[in-house]
Amino acid sequence: IRPIDGPCFESVDVADAWLEPQSPVMVVEIEGDRRAYPLAILTQHEIVNDVVGGVPVVVTYCPLCNSGLAFERTVDGQVLAFGTSGRLYQSNLVMYDRQTKTLWTQFTGQAVVGTDFVGTELARIPTALLGWEEFAQATPDGLVLSRDSLPGRDYCRNPYPGYEGSGDALLFEGPRDGRLPPNTRVVGLGADRDPVAVTLDHLRDEQVVTLELDGQPLTLWWGPGQASALDESSVDGGREVGSTSAFVPTLDDGTRLEFTVSADDPTVFVDAQTGSRWNLLGEAIDGELAGTQLRPVPLDDTFWFVWFAFQPETEIIGGGDGGA
Repeated sequence: IRPIDGPCFESVDVADAWLEPQSPVMVVEIEGDRRAYPLAILTQHEIVNDVVGGVPVVVTYCPLCNSGLAFERTVDGQVLAFGTSGRLYQSNLVMYDRQTKTLWTQFTGQAVVGTDFVGTELARIPTALLGWEEFAQATPDGLVLSRDSLPGRDYCRNPYPGYEGSGDALLFEGPRDGRLPPNTRVVGLGADRDPVAVTLDHLRDEQVVTLELDGQPLTLWWGPGQASALDESSVDGGREVGSTSAFVPTLDDGTRLEFTVSADDPTVFVDAQTGSRWNLLGEAIDGELAGTQLRPVPLDDTFWFVWFAFQPETEIIGGGDGGA
């Protein structure tokens, strides 16, 4: 699996000619530089070595776990370049850096085998998996990873048709937990001290879930408009799974906001304090707070089997024996 080392980007208008409104994209933003990485491309390459907002980053996607994560790739002052090792751990992508040949797990960004960095964790960058239309509307001047980065691939093809909803994990031999079927979609949060998995079904029903994790208030959102990349033979043709995002709901002046979904648009959220309207990227798009950006927090929009494998002490919200 060949990573992308020299990514090319195109405008939203150009990308709109080949992406569908529901096409899943991974969104990374640093210092106002917001980019979309279509899963149609990431499924084929799994790793993109890029520079976003002046920061060297590695953008990663593991189809077997539906885990889309990004990390800074500067370690001890050295900029690393990552590739796919061809190995799996807990059915999750194992990366290696070309400089030291150290092996790193994608799900935690931790170095696990080698001589230089074992035990080191890459600094994580918050990401979101959204439908293409949501990104395009919110970021008309954004950059989109182009198929010309490594032309000639059969982009948009899902190599794992039927994996979504199959009920079981592929190539997984790790510990299991019977509270949920292995391939149940969950949103994992709070990995540092108090991990919690919110089932996607519960989040989809509520659309807004308020949490307090690791001593910090969070607001977790769901909106429609994203297809599963792991359902049909086409990445863009899968069933609706929707988009998720999580933020610290506190303004710079200390005001804590409370949110509900808009009555007229299920992809818009309204705060009770000012009535301002917010999109799934945590931007106030209308009202008193227009232009304000909530601080995103890392989340894992993934499958239960891999979240439990890496976070066995997790609580479940929305299902499972002993869940909230």
